[in-house]
Amino acid sequence: MSESAPSTEEKAGSNWFSRKTALFLGVAALWIVVDQVSKKWIRDNLVLGRDRVPVIDGFFELVHVENTGAAFGMLSDQWWAMWLFIPFTILAALVLLSMLRDVPANAIFEPLVLASIFGGATGNFVDRVLAQGVTDFLRVYLDAPAFGGIEWPSFNVADIGIVIGVTLFIAHELFGSSGSRAGDSAGSPTESSTQTEPSQEA
Repeated sequence: MSESAPSTEEKAGSNWFSRKTALFLGVAALWIVVDQVSKKWIRDNLVLGRDRVPVIDGFFELVHVENTGAAFGMLSDQWWAMWLFIPFTILAALVLLSMLRDVPANAIFEPLVLASIFGGATGNFVDRVLAQGVTDFLRVYLDAPAFGGIEWPSFNVADIGIVIGVTLFIAHELFGSSGSRAGDSAGSPTESSTQTEPSQEA
């Protein structure tokens, strides 16, 4: 007895009450909670622009910086940046939810990636709405006098979520999707030849 093929609706994963939805909501909530809790601890314990807590001497420390721009301090000196990123974040969130809708119901990788981006964007969005600025506190630098010192712009947990999600998404599109298409095309000649065999015998 042949098994019935999954319907188009099942392939698209249109059922929101599925594993992908639970996974997306759980991971996104985790990013948001960790981001907001860590930022609150920084605001409560480190003086803005003054206190520094060395973690790895000459490489990594905790600071307290308020950023009105994008991730990693981009456009922080532009007064209009914050008001630009609020509607942009809302639009990005809607796009991510639309992408989630097209993900298969039992998928794992895609919901994880989309949730990381969504959670990170939401964490910074909360800061912009409530405090008109984003709290950054992770500072990575290289104390190398020979090179004049190297410092990466301060960032936070939400930025990490966005970077991880976007990096995995790009990698999947470049390598995962192409691999899937190659596998599908490699299998198509066999399928077509199998379908034509009965007509040749006839």
